[in-house]
Amino acid sequence: MPRGVLIATLCLLTALMLLGGCESGSGARRPPQNVDPNSLLVYSGFLPVAVDILPLTELSAGEPQRPQLRVYVALLDTFGDQIKAPGVFRFELYEHLPRSADPKGARAKIWPDIELIGPDSNHSRWRDFLRAYEFVFTLEAGPRREYVLAVTFLAPGGQRLNAETLLFRP
Repeated sequence: MPRGVLIATLCLLTALMLLGGCESGSGARRPPQNVDPNSLLVYSGFLPVAVDILPLTELSAGEPQRPQLRVYVALLDTFGDQIKAPGVFRFELYEHLPRSADPKGARAKIWPDIELIGPDSNHSRWRDFLRAYEFVFTLEAGPRREYVLAVTFLAPGGQRLNAETLLFRP
């Protein structure tokens, strides 16, 4: 086979492979494709299934003797996308127990539930550029430097989603 034909064949095969594409194997659950579009089942993939506490969450010094907790929370749908959804958020702060199977010690603080059911209240906490909710709390200064933050999201249908993260006070 002449060299020019071989090169042309390889280029053609490479182009076909690149242009052919393939489906990404993200592993996300997909809703059924044979469902009537007017059925509510079509929208089930877009409901929140997980809570994610973003790494921007921090426990800062704030005013003297008044640390400030700034929490960024994302709700994830079945595709792993950050979404906005109505519901109730609950925030609890626990003392951290190092070298323990359950790192949550005694509860240091629980804040009143925050209802984000209506459009106005939901939008007031939503940060569109982050695709997440923002909450700011003040704390009493304590001797502890490490805490576990527990966030619970209560969906209107009764579903309860939880997430935890470790926080360090400066």
